[in-house]
Amino acid sequence: LWLQEHEPHSVSKARWALQAWDFIGGRLAGGQQAAASTFAGDEVWPAAWLTATGLQGSTLIPPLVAAGKPYAETGGPWADEAGLPKGIPIVGGMNDGHGSIVGAAGSVIGRATDPGGAAGGVALCWAQRLTAPGVDCWPGLVPGTFIIGGAVVAGGRAMDWWSGIADRGDLQRTLEEAQLAPAGAG
Repeated sequence: LWLQEHEPHSVSKARWALQAWDFIGGRLAGGQQAAASTFAGDEVWPAAWLTATGLQGSTLIPPLVAAGKPYAETGGPWADEAGLPKGIPIVGGMNDGHGSIVGAAGSVIGRATDPGGAAGGVALCWAQRLTAPGVDCWPGLVPGTFIIGGAVVAGGRAMDWWSGIADRGDLQRTLEEAQLAPAGAG
């Protein structure tokens, strides 16, 4: 959307506005079809953003596809170069944070996960939408659920940082000591 305001000429030359995984899927499909994929209930391009930028109904915005749903098949130069045969289904994807919630079974109500990465974060699956200052809430990966939480600066590297201070960089020792502490020890 920044591009629409500051570089409209670049936007006018673009075919689609895609997330990284959708760009790769589109190229593996021979550039014939694209999608804006994410988990069911999420909005890649919120209507308010599209209206504010004049992109509502624009061909620049590809159709929404739920993660895990096929929307194209392989074929074309990228697929050929990768050695992929024609006709493999290309399915909608999701970002790494959402993928880590799936991998940690974080779609179970009451389960909290750390989506990982250098920024880290907290993601709690809950049965109802919650709001609080500084807390994000978005549709859950399972219909009728919500993910509550948000990024925690450097959360993904917190144990590395702490082991560097407390145990001279011995992460294994830090983890072993943490297991000995009683719950709620602070």
